[in-house]
Amino acid sequence: MAYYFLFPEKDTTIYSHPYRTDLNTGKVETLSLTTEVGNDNSNYYPSRFLVKFKDSEIKDVIQNKVTGSFSSSLKLYATEYSNGLSTTQIVELYPLYKTDWSNG
Repeated sequence: MAYYFLFPEKDTTIYSHPYRTDLNTGKVETLSLTTEVGNDNSNYYPSRFLVKFKDSEIKDVIQNKVTGSFSSSLKLYATEYSNGLSTTQIVELYPLYKTDWSNG
């Protein structure tokens, strides 16, 4: 079994809190997966992030290196400990229709 590693071309965190909607964190070294509480403590605003891989690298691996069935994974690591952090988290992944954005 062979392993192929693809590294992101660019990434950024998107914040949904009304005070942070114009914030672009693409030049920061980390991505932030968090939920912020609104001013009235009744609204919760989750963050999301975008990760862009080079299409040419993905196609090269699938067309020229993989034979038969294969699996893939995205590994994310915590940069700091949080007391309420579970040992496993569910992260949903979706492809984007338009994949171009300003990185920072």
